[in-house]
Amino acid sequence: MTVDYTIAVSALITAPPSACYAAIADYRVAHPQIVPPKYFGPIVVLAGGVGAGTRATCSLRLMGKTYPFTFEVTEPVPGRVLVETNAGAGGVSTFTVVGEGASSARVTIETRFPGRRGLRGVLERLVTRRVFPGIYAEELRRLANYVGGAVVSSKTATAGG
Repeated sequence: MTVDYTIAVSALITAPPSACYAAIADYRVAHPQIVPPKYFGPIVVLAGGVGAGTRATCSLRLMGKTYPFTFEVTEPVPGRVLVETNAGAGGVSTFTVVGEGASSARVTIETRFPGRRGLRGVLERLVTRRVFPGIYAEELRRLANYVGGAVVSSKTATAGG
C-alpha cells in the first residue's frame, strides 16, 4: 500500500484577501507572474483562464530535469479555495485564502503527492520535502509583491508518507 503525503506552506500577506485570490485564479496574467521562473516553465492556458474550468500546461524543473504536466482547476469554495489537479502524476495542489481582517490574508499552498513504492518513492519524498517548501515560500513572496503587500510570517508543514 502507498501512502500519500502533503507539503504545505502558508503566509500572512498584508493585502486584501480578494486581491490575493484574484491573482491566484488568473492563469492568463497574474498566476504566471507569481510562480518562480527558476522552477516553472510558462503556463499555457488551453481552456478558460480564470478560476474553475481552466485547463493549462506547464513544466516543473528540478535537479536538471524538466517535467511537463497538464492541470485542471476547480473552485470548491469560490473566492477562497482553488484546486489544481495534475492530470498525469496525480498530484493535487490547493490554494486557500482566509481573510484576517480587511487588509490581510492567510494564504496556504498545499500539495498532496501520491506516495510511490520502492526506492523511487523514497527519493521523490526526500527531494520534494526538501525543495517544495522553498518553492512555495518564494511563490507566496511573489504573490505578496504582485498584490502590493508583504509577507509578515510564514509556516511550513509536512504530513504522511
